[in-house]
Amino acid sequence: MDKMKVDILGKSEMRWPKSGDFWSGDHRIIYTGASEKKPGTGGVGIIMNKTLGKKVKGYIQYDDRIILVKFQTKPKDTIVVQVYMLTSNSNDEEVEEVYENIDKIIENVKGEENLVVMGDWNAVVGEEKVNNVTGTYGLGKRNERGERLLEFCAKHNLIITNTCFDHHRRRRYTWKMPGYINRYQIDYIMVKNRFKNQVKESRSYPGADIDSDHNLVMMKCELKFKRIMGKKKEIAQWKIKNLRDGKISKKYNEDTNGVIIEESQNIKERWQNLKDTITLAATTTLGNSNNTTRKEWITMEIVNMIEERRKYKSSSSIDGQEKYRVLRNLIIRKSREAKEKYLEEKCSEIETLMKTGSSDEAYRMVKMFFGQHKPRAGGIEDNNGRML
Repeated sequence: MDKMKVDILGKSEMRWPKSGDFWSGDHRIIYTGASEKKPGTGGVGIIMNKTLGKKVKGYIQYDDRIILVKFQTKPKDTIVVQVYMLTSNSNDEEVEEVYENIDKIIENVKGEENLVVMGDWNAVVGEEKVNNVTGTYGLGKRNERGERLLEFCAKHNLIITNTCFDHHRRRRYTWKMPGYINRYQIDYIMVKNRFKNQVKESRSYPGADIDSDHNLVMMKCELKFKRIMGKKKEIAQWKIKNLRDGKISKKYNEDTNGVIIEESQNIKERWQNLKDTITLAATTTLGNSNNTTRKEWITMEIVNMIEERRKYKSSSSIDGQEKYRVLRNLIIRKSREAKEKYLEEKCSEIETLMKTGSSDEAYRMVKMFFGQHKPRAGGIEDNNGRML
């Protein structure tokens, strides 16, 4: 997300058990789990950056195919719905049931609120324009599921944004059947017609490696938050725990005790002199913390493999697809092994702290590494079940 500068990401087929809401680094993840009838399949989620994560007013984890998150924006709130529609192998009755459920959840959206509906629709709307619903830059020939999607959009006054911008056909397709050259556009992002002018761009990104056989579809739009957060100044953070080392602590005290305060200096000058001395001493003796947002157990070996896998993302050759599959499985295995090793090291470190009497630091580490994934409550509803 950081590499592509994505603020909010909808994900179909999360395949995670149960449902949850938690922070991972600087990103918040709200998701619904896979179906109990078919564990390991389905599930949808919405991942957002730190700014948007703090603007969540509420959410509805409807089922394994639909999730809604409400954000505080201005002049009106913004509702984002992520959908994972049934495949073409499902019968019409099952598909209609999903559409009925989407209709129910959209009833929570007030007329003046901004609405974004996105996801894997497993439908082809085609290249023929439909006024106020599609543009002229779709892909392929419309099928029955595409007709049903158009009906849904017309009912809710939605326009499919990634059919509205003139891009090469390579930047329109969102899915390619494994082993075949045929390309399809079946993933879409829709917005209300009254808000379509906020959309500045919408297309697929075949080169973006998201560990999926679908391409990333990205929409660029202008949203304003009710409280504009200015860009925070980067503040140096030192490795304070290094002060437990006797030699480092002694060196730090020596460096800070050497500050010279002259009587001729005013209060501001004295403060600046003291501040500069402490800052220099902390930087040289304690060292700066590494504030990388990458998971600490993700090694450079794994990062390099991810970059290598990305090269084969859009490969149409059998050899390229096989290399992508092999690298994908290797990355999953290496990541699992690296995480297990990392947690074992942290557990050993916590155990050592407890034995040496540093219980406060031990509890802090327990909270940091094992106490972050607590499910949060959803939104507040009125007497009629509508989210406020």
